[in-house]
Amino acid sequence: MRKRLKEAGLTQREFSKRLGVEESFTSMVISGERQFSYERSINAAEILGCHPKALHEWREVPLSELQKGKE
Repeated sequence: MRKRLKEAGLTQREFSKRLGVEESFTSMVISGERQFSYERSINAAEILGCHPKALHEWREVPLSELQKGKE
C-alpha cells in the first residue's frame, strides 16, 4: 500500500481524506492491523489507480490449515 500511495503521489493524510477515513485507520491498514471493507477497497483502488486485489497481500495457506474449521 505504501508503494501504491507513493506511485499515486499521495500522502496518507491526502489519501485518507479522499477515502473518507481517519488517517489512523489508513495507518492500521498499511501496518496490517486492520483491513478495508470490500466497498472501501474498491474506492481505495479507484483513488490509487489500481485493481483492488493489488491492495491486499496474498499468501499461500496449507490445505491442512483450511480443513481445520471443517472438522
